[in-house]
Amino acid sequence: MKSKFHSPALITLLGGLFVGIAGVPSVAVGAEARPKRPNIILVMADDLGWGDVAFNGNPKVHTPALDQLVHDGVTLNRFYVAPVCSPTRGSCMTGRNPNRYGTIWAGRVPLPREEETIGDLLQAARYRTGFFGKWHLGTLTPECDEGFPGPKLPPATYSAPWHHGFDVSFATESAVPNYNPMVWDDDWNLATTVSTANKYIMDRPLVYGEGTLVGKPLPRWPYNFWLGERRPAPGPIAGDASELIMDPALAFITESVEKQQPFLAVIWFVTPHTPVAAGPEARAAYAKLSMREQHWFGAISAMDAQIGRLRNTLRKLGAEQDTLLWFCSDNGPSWVHELNSAGPFRGQKGDVFEGGIHVPSVLVWPNGLAGGRQVNAPIAAVDILPTLAAIAGTAPAKKLPLDGENVLPLLEGKADARHGLLFYDYPMRERAEGWQPGQTRQLAVIDGPWKLVSVDGRKSFQLYNLEQDIAERHDLAAANVERVTRLQQALAAWSESVQASARGADYPK
Repeated sequence: MKSKFHSPALITLLGGLFVGIAGVPSVAVGAEARPKRPNIILVMADDLGWGDVAFNGNPKVHTPALDQLVHDGVTLNRFYVAPVCSPTRGSCMTGRNPNRYGTIWAGRVPLPREEETIGDLLQAARYRTGFFGKWHLGTLTPECDEGFPGPKLPPATYSAPWHHGFDVSFATESAVPNYNPMVWDDDWNLATTVSTANKYIMDRPLVYGEGTLVGKPLPRWPYNFWLGERRPAPGPIAGDASELIMDPALAFITESVEKQQPFLAVIWFVTPHTPVAAGPEARAAYAKLSMREQHWFGAISAMDAQIGRLRNTLRKLGAEQDTLLWFCSDNGPSWVHELNSAGPFRGQKGDVFEGGIHVPSVLVWPNGLAGGRQVNAPIAAVDILPTLAAIAGTAPAKKLPLDGENVLPLLEGKADARHGLLFYDYPMRERAEGWQPGQTRQLAVIDGPWKLVSVDGRKSFQLYNLEQDIAERHDLAAANVERVTRLQQALAAWSESVQASARGADYPK
């Protein structure tokens, strides 16, 4: 696939529920074979719904690398995130519910520098750390929000990977087009309903470098890629965004292996978040479909190809066995177009129903976890930091209240249930077809198969048994008053703790 940083200087500088996987052999892994300090790679898709991958039964999309990851690794059948992207990213970074520090909506309230991130934690443990892709936890320049230029923002808004424990960065502040990410030839911001969703998905063929290297000039996309403070990546940058993000990540991984230094690589793709586009190579497999479908499925396949490229590189470097790779999405499928899928679930991005927070996730660690297995217990983005800390043999230094837990026993098959509950408290969208947060809150509590939901700010509650009703269609609250009361009390106690954190109790002066 043709996709390059069109600048030699940069390269030099950077130096399930639909269909189960049956009959896959499980390889026993002895404790003596497990590395004490594995390399760690966290890979995240953007707006990829449960039903947008082949291993969950999508009949159109081709995701062979993810399918192979399922074959080789541990599939998390109930992996939970926040309903929109920034809170999920904060959860992954901190092991803490974003209500504790205010990052509760996309692009709203940066990750405070007082937080201790997985980058901070592993950097202190002498890991080499790198961040690549979409950050969306604060601005990447001290001057302004690139997407909404205006008055200079408060200093705390400038919160970048290099402030949070990452040695190397190739980061963009927010969403960029999936192909030729520095330009776009349509005013996609005009699209506000599914009926105008063509604005969000390219509807004609694109060529490599269109608008930057070849063809007519196109409107400049507002977001840059950044290597550090006031260090924009040399350009122009053209081609597939997933490959562009993977290029410096692989350079970082290769250098780390050559230095014989354990590494953390966080690779957060911009795909398949809108604006959606794919190059001719990726579209070719979908030539019989409509042009919009070619771009949609092609973009996902292009991202999948980079996951395959990542694993092939690890294999060639001799690092595959000692590397833990954890893949997930940041939230459910977007509401702004109709080509994506939440599978059997109710709701979509922005909702605390399963369609908004229940996403595909799988991890592989050949020397640490037996492959070809599935975990059916709830696991969440907040669990990533405490689990990786335990695997790396370290612990947070700041002793901030964590909402996640070490789920390694679940991953190893030594436990079948998590210890704690999972809590959700987020704004509802101001209007069904917009992206601004409103005043009404939506809340949820997950307790094993049970899920308590309120979509009117605690005025009323619904109760679902997800083992029997994965689509959340049958409200059992009236028949389970005692359980509803108990979960409401747990939610109230958690909220009290969260409110104390939000008032600054976690950051003593």
